[in-house]
Amino acid sequence: SALTDGVRRDALLVSDGESMALLLGGTNEAGALRRDTVAFSGCSNEDDCDDKPGPTWATARTGVLNPSGSTLLVGGEDSTLIEEVRWTQTSALIGPFSNLTFPRAWAGGVVLESGALIVAGGEDGVGSRTDFEFCVPDELSRL
Repeated sequence: SALTDGVRRDALLVSDGESMALLLGGTNEAGALRRDTVAFSGCSNEDDCDDKPGPTWATARTGVLNPSGSTLLVGGEDSTLIEEVRWTQTSALIGPFSNLTFPRAWAGGVVLESGALIVAGGEDGVGSRTDFEFCVPDELSRL
């Protein structure tokens, strides 16, 4: 079982909304950032969930926002990255999606039905942000 790998504080659990999920990030018992992940599959029935090592999260960071119901990994400490977790038949992948204008750790946000993203507040490494960003994915036409 991949879950016998020790402490994982402040980790994220991102789901495909059906039967797969990815546990990623967090810190270990010494406070070091975790770049390893655990992939879960076949979780449509409580007794049938399998786990195995997932992909390495090369851009792992703390303070990442995962808006409810989405597969996005937004911002984080000293980061403007927006990444997306995607699933194939057999594995999970973490790839680029977009970028924020400012770093935002521990921000709030929501993904709209259109796919656009609103990210508000957070910490930018200097202080607290009191503004928001409206992020429109490339595949959506701009207004």
